[in-house]
Amino acid sequence: MERILAAAEEAPDHQVEALARQALRLFPPNAWPVQDSAVALHAGQALDLLAYGLAHRGQVDSALLWCDSAYKLLSRFGHRQKALLVKANLAYYYHQKGRIIEAIQTHKDILALASAQGDLNLLYYTYNNLGGLFSEIGLQDSAAELYRQALLIADSLKDLRLKATTLNNLAALYETQHLHNYAKQYALEALRLRLALSDSAALPNTFSNLARLYHHQKQLDSAYLYYRQAFLVAKATNNRHSLATAATNLGTFFIQAKQPDSAAHYLRLALALREKSSPNERFKAYKSQVELYTLLAENNPRRLDFLQQAYSWAQKGEALVETSKQVYDLDALQAFYGQVRSLYAALGLWDKAYRAQAQYYLYRDSLANQKTLRKALETRYQYEWQKHEQALQNAMLRQQIQAEEKQKRQRLWIGFLGTVSVLLLGGGVVLWSLYRQTRQQRDLITYQKAQLELSHARIAEQHAELLQSLRYARRIQQALLPDKATLDLLPFSHALWFQPLTEVGGDFYYTRRLGEAEILLVLGDCTGHGVPGGFMTVLAISLLERLLETEGPFDLPQRLQALQAGFLHLLHAERQDSVQDGMEASFAQIDLAQRELVVVTAGHYAWWLQNGVLHSLPPTGPGIGQALREASPTWSARKIPFLDGGRLVLASDGVRDQLGPSHRKWGRKKWEEALLSTAPLPPDQALQAIREAWEAFRQTTPQIDDLTVWIIDLPPTRHEIT
Repeated sequence: MERILAAAEEAPDHQVEALARQALRLFPPNAWPVQDSAVALHAGQALDLLAYGLAHRGQVDSALLWCDSAYKLLSRFGHRQKALLVKANLAYYYHQKGRIIEAIQTHKDILALASAQGDLNLLYYTYNNLGGLFSEIGLQDSAAELYRQALLIADSLKDLRLKATTLNNLAALYETQHLHNYAKQYALEALRLRLALSDSAALPNTFSNLARLYHHQKQLDSAYLYYRQAFLVAKATNNRHSLATAATNLGTFFIQAKQPDSAAHYLRLALALREKSSPNERFKAYKSQVELYTLLAENNPRRLDFLQQAYSWAQKGEALVETSKQVYDLDALQAFYGQVRSLYAALGLWDKAYRAQAQYYLYRDSLANQKTLRKALETRYQYEWQKHEQALQNAMLRQQIQAEEKQKRQRLWIGFLGTVSVLLLGGGVVLWSLYRQTRQQRDLITYQKAQLELSHARIAEQHAELLQSLRYARRIQQALLPDKATLDLLPFSHALWFQPLTEVGGDFYYTRRLGEAEILLVLGDCTGHGVPGGFMTVLAISLLERLLETEGPFDLPQRLQALQAGFLHLLHAERQDSVQDGMEASFAQIDLAQRELVVVTAGHYAWWLQNGVLHSLPPTGPGIGQALREASPTWSARKIPFLDGGRLVLASDGVRDQLGPSHRKWGRKKWEEALLSTAPLPPDQALQAIREAWEAFRQTTPQIDDLTVWIIDLPPTRHEIT
C-alpha cells in the first residue's frame, strides 16, 4: 500500500489515477467505513491522489467529490497537517471549475488553520494563491496586499526563491494595470534574486518579462538586451521551450525594427524548435514566417518571390487552424488573418482575401466579446464577494448583539438581586450606579443595531448598482436584436413574444434577407440566463452576422458547421469531454419565390401547421457548441413546400418548462393543444391567446426561464416582395 502511494506521488500526471485506484483496491471490503486512524491516513491519501488524476483528465467535478471526501476523512481522524494540504487542493479544483468565491473562502479557511498550526510554507502559498484569485476578479489592491503578505513570509523563511516568485507576480499585476515603472521595479528585484540563486530554469522567463516591459515603454536598447539575455540563458541550459519563445521574441523585435535579416535568423530557429510542439505553438511560428516574408517583400526587386513564400506559410497556417482545432490564441489568430488578408490582396487573390477578412472580423469580435464577458464576470464575482463578506460581518454583528443582550439580562438579574440587597441595607448609591451602567449598555446595543442597519443599506445600494448594470446590459442586447421597423418589413404576417427571465436573457431572435425572395429567421436559446446568457447571445449574433457575410451558395447545414467551429474557437473548447457553453436554435430559410421552407433544428423543436394538421419537427442535429464529443457534428435540413400556405412556430423551451402551482410543467401536450386551438386565428391573436393560457396555468408561480415564441404565417398565394 505505502509503496504504491509513494509511487503515485512521484509518477507522471497521466499515471496517478491508475495507481490511486490500485491502492484503493487493496483495502479489504470490511475496511469501509473506516474506523482506524492509520487506514484513514492511507485512504485519505489515495482519495486525494485519485482526485488529482481525475482533474488531470478534465473530470473536475469528480475530483471535487473525492477531494472533499479525503479532506473530511482525514479531518475526522485528526490528521490535520495532511487534511490542510488536501483542502488546498480542494481550493484549486474550485478555481478550475470557475467557482471563484468558494475557492477564495477555502483559501481563507486554510489561512486560519495554517496560522493556528504555524505552517509558514502553507501560509506563503495560500497568500500567493489568494493574490492570484483577487487579481482575476479585478480586486487589484487586495491582490497586491496579499502578495505583500506572501513577501513578508518569504522574508521570514529566508527563502529567496519564494520571494522571487512573488516579486514576479507583483510585476505581472502592475503590468496588467499599465503601471510599467512599478512592474519594472519588482521584475528587476526578482531578476537580481534569481541571478544570485543561479536559477537558470526561471531566468529566461524573467528576462523576457523585463524585455516586454521595456518594449512597452519604447526603450528598445534595454528591451533588446533582455530579449538577448533570455535567448542566451535558454540556449546554455538547453531549454527548448524557453529558447523557442526567446527566438520568436527576438524575431518579432527585429521585424518591428525593420531588420529582416536578423528577424529571419531568429524566426527560422524558432520554427525548427516548434515543428514538433503543440498546434498552437506551430501556428505562431507560421504566423511569424508570414510576417517575415511580407517584410522582406517591401521595396525589394524579388517582391513577388517573397510574397509567394509568405503565401506558402499562410496556407500552412490556415490548414493547421482548419484541421487541428487546437489553435486557440485569439490574439494570434486575429493578427494572422489581418496579415494574410493584405497578402492575398497584394497577390490579387480576391476570394481568399475576402474570406480572410471575414475570419479577421470573426476573431476580432470574438476577442472583444471575450474581454467584455471577462469584465462582466469580474463585476459579478466582485459583487458576490462583497455580498459574502457583508454577510459574514452581519453574522458577527448579530452574534455580538446577542452576546451583549445576554450580558444585559445577566446584569439586570444581578442588579435586581443587588437592588434588593441595597434596599434592605438602605443604600441608594449602588442602585443609581447600576441604572447608569444599564443605560450605557442599552446605548451600545442601539449603536450596534444602527451599524447592522447601515450594513443592510450598503447591500441594498450594491444591489441597486447591479440592477442598473443589468438594465444597461439589456439596452446593449436590445440594440443587437432586430427592431420593430425591421420586423414590420417582413413580407408575411407574424407575431413575436420575447420575455427574458431577468433584465437580460439568453434567448434571442434574428432575421436577415438572403436574396430578393429569401429570408432567414433564427430563434436561439443560449446557455444560462441573466448576464452570462445575455453575453452568450451577443457572441451568437456576432458569429451569425460574420458567417452570413461570407459569399457563395447558402447551404444552411454547412453554415451551421462554420458556426460550430466559431463557437469552439470562441469558447476555448480544448477538452472534448467537458461540458461546454453554446446554444440550441431553430433556423428557417424561407424562399417565397420557390414556395419552399428549409428548417434546421439544432437541439430545438419547431412546429408546422398546415391544413389543420400540426407537425412536430424534432431536432435534426445537436445544439451549437454543445456537441464537442463529436469530431464533426452534422445537421440535416427539412424541406417543406408551402404552396397552400402554412404556419411555422419557433419557440424556446422556457414556455413549455414553466411550472404551475402544483410544481408540474405546462409541458409539450398543453403547448401543442394551444397551437391547434389557435390555428384559425391571425398570428397576433393566436399569440395573445397562447400567452393568456400560459399565464392562467402558472398563476402566481414565478417565471423560471427566458421564453420566446415566434408565429409566422406563410401566404398561400404568390406574394410580392417589398
